[in-house]
Amino acid sequence: MKRINKLSDLLALKGINPYICGYLLNLINFFCKQYDCYDISEFGAFIVLESEEDTNNHSAMGLSQPLSKTTFEYVDLITMETNDESITFVNALVLLSNDFGVNIFAEYDLLSDEIKAKMLEEYTEERIKIDVSKSEICN
Repeated sequence: MKRINKLSDLLALKGINPYICGYLLNLINFFCKQYDCYDISEFGAFIVLESEEDTNNHSAMGLSQPLSKTTFEYVDLITMETNDESITFVNALVLLSNDFGVNIFAEYDLLSDEIKAKMLEEYTEERIKIDVSKSEICN
């Protein structure tokens, strides 16, 4: 599990899917410009789940209950496609207070059926076609 609060956190990461990394890069840049800040820790965090064990560690995400029982503000099911491959992942926002939320990112196949059922009670779906190679996104 990786916690990202600023651009340098993201750039220091190794081993996360480059398409998720590219998506997060755009998102963290947007938030930092929108709120004129270098660090989003005052109002939130991005959590990247890397393993099935991570999906079961709700307290490390800052949640009071498991993902299968969590109330999500929104869930986006995102599929990024190139000519050669595609990846589907979720971006799920959990509000912890009026002023703080965490965005949870996980590859769709990493999630259990129980978590998928909860997350997909209400969601939006987005397909993004990109014309770059994996190596051009994040290292």
